[in-house]
Amino acid sequence: MADTKSSEEPRSEWGAQQDLNLKIIVADDDPKDLNLKILVVDDDPNIVDVLQSFLESEGYEVVTADSGISAINALKEPYPQIILLDIRMADMDGIQCLRLIKDRAPEIQVIMISGFASVKMARKSLDIGAFDYISKPLSFSHLKEVIQQLKISKFLEYM
Repeated sequence: MADTKSSEEPRSEWGAQQDLNLKIIVADDDPKDLNLKILVVDDDPNIVDVLQSFLESEGYEVVTADSGISAINALKEPYPQIILLDIRMADMDGIQCLRLIKDRAPEIQVIMISGFASVKMARKSLDIGAFDYISKPLSFSHLKEVIQQLKISKFLEYM
């Protein structure tokens, strides 16, 4: 019996350590520690300004682009870890831009945003590789949750 207990003990310690690591990233209130860079892409300057202000207040490094073409041109190493990408833009729609982003840097996590939400468009975005799809008007609390889920999923990939 003593052998069984001792062989189980390291697994439970390892599991406890993994739980602790997960709690640390979930409870992390300072995203600067993770050095997350977020690219905000929208052709509405008001949306860009509001998102940039909010994300910077949360401690993220934020860069912006006002079109799909400028977003693709802004993709220089080090790449942003997250892109908030509008679906409807004048020069290039978000779906086309998403494809180009995923071709160039598949590791970048893209969160699609749209004021014209549809199940078909959301499904198409997710099929191409978007992490999530959020409808406008954006809820800051929901956006924070999605970014937190993204951080957890990236953390679990490294386990």
